Amino acid sequence: MSVRVTRLLIARRVAEARLDAELTQQQVADAVGRGQGWVSDTEGGLRRLDVVELLALAKVLRRPAEWFVRGPTEDENAWMGQVRDGLEREAG
Repeated sequence: MSVRVTRLLIARRVAEARLDAELTQQQVADAVGRGQGWVSDTEGGLRRLDVVELLALAKVLRRPAEWFVRGPTEDENAWMGQVRDGLEREAG
């Protein structure tokens, strides 16, 4: 799995966990001491998370940190195939 696809998978999981927790991006941002744009960029896969940031998000979103970085599920494998295809088309 490429670094970019991995980052997008983690981003998808951050968004999923936030929605499951019924929190807004602003609420998460306030809890981790960041701006709402940081959460948006994280969920959009536009930035990488360091370990400290991941642990802070895991705590706020009430998920074990390993949940964000574990291998993909069957549904996520299908999604990642679509992402890879899109990235390959972009690269032309």
